[in-house]
Amino acid sequence: MKLYEIPQAVRTALESVTVNEETGEIEGAEVLELTGAEAQQKILGTFCYVKELEADAKTLSEQIKNLQARKKSLERTAVFFKSQCSEAMHALGVSKLKNSQITGGFRKTTAVQIEDLDSLPEQFIKIEKSANKIALKEQLAEGVVIPGASLVTNESLSIR
Repeated sequence: MKLYEIPQAVRTALESVTVNEETGEIEGAEVLELTGAEAQQKILGTFCYVKELEADAKTLSEQIKNLQARKKSLERTAVFFKSQCSEAMHALGVSKLKNSQITGGFRKTTAVQIEDLDSLPEQFIKIEKSANKIALKEQLAEGVVIPGASLVTNESLSIR
């Protein structure tokens, strides 16, 4: 029996349970017990698999953190060496260097620099809206009615 077949198998087993009119004996309950035991084993096995998946995901998260730290280190090192090369080229009065393998030089770029954000016209200001869910939850839990928000109760499966 596959995990997704459990609900239907339990339903079929339940439907097969009957009461003998003459003796009052319940017939077919043993199928339900077998189905239930098998289903429980499948669910418990799936719990183990879920724990394994979560452990793998945690390991990957740790590896990602390590790789991100390594990436930042490499990027900082590259910035440092670019700065060193830039200073050396300025000191030599050279704007471009090249050989058969690589070319490097200065180019002109433009960028906007903000000196005073408060003095900019409103059309150039971005305002991002987001809800303060912590404050909303506190108020809603106290019984305050807030249009556009409500408390919902969710259910999550905990596997330990």
